[in-house]
Amino acid sequence: DYIALMRKSYGENHYKTLEAMAAWGAILFTKKELAEAEKVFRQILPLIRIEREKGNIKAEVMANTLNQFGYLRRTQ
Repeated sequence: DYIALMRKSYGENHYKTLEAMAAWGAILFTKKELAEAEKVFRQILPLIRIEREKGNIKAEVMANTLNQFGYLRRTQ
């Protein structure tokens, strides 16, 4: 799958992999797979914060991921 390819190409915690995982979390949420989406967001959010501080991830990516997670939690 796409996430596995990103992990293999860039590594588990590379910002490109994290961005792909954020998109995957949003897809899971849309598919109503809430528990799985929550696992993804909880895994990647701390790593996205670190990469944001390094300047590797844009603020809007982090903000969108936090927004998706907040919406997920409200839905749950």
